[in-house]
Amino acid sequence: MALGLVAALGVGFTSGTQVSSARVDAGPPAVPVTAKETCGQISDIYTLLLNAWNSFAESRSTEQEYQGASWLAARMLDRVDAAEGTVLAKRLDALKSLVPSSRSGTQWKAFDPMSTEWNKAFVGATAACKSAGAEVGVESWTGG
Repeated sequence: MALGLVAALGVGFTSGTQVSSARVDAGPPAVPVTAKETCGQISDIYTLLLNAWNSFAESRSTEQEYQGASWLAARMLDRVDAAEGTVLAKRLDALKSLVPSSRSGTQWKAFDPMSTEWNKAFVGATAACKSAGAEVGVESWTGG
C-alpha cells in the first residue's frame, strides 16, 4: 500500500515535468526586500529563541525541545534576506554564519543561540536594523 502511494506520488510529480524545448518566461523581477521586512523576520526568530530558552531554563521543556526550536530558528534565519550591499546584509550574514544552513544538508548541528558570539552578531544586526529605520522587537510569552 505505502509503495503504491509513493509510486502514485512519484507519477504525479513527474507528469508535470516540462520535457519540450518550449521557452519558459520568468515572472516579474522580485521586489527588493526592505529593512523593515528583514528586521521583522529577525524579531520573529529571536522571539522564538528567547521563549524556547526561557521554557527550557525554567524546566518546562526538555533539551530536545529547546534544540528543536533552535534548529527551526536556524532554518528560518537561513531564509531571511536583506538588500545586497547594505550594512544590514553584512550583519545578517555574520549572524547566519553562526548557524547550520538547511541548504548544506547538515541537520541538528549544534549551535548556541545564547553564546557570546551569537549575542555579538545579534547586537550587530539589531544596530543595523535601527540604523536602517527598522527596530527589532521581541515578545516573551513564557514565564510568570
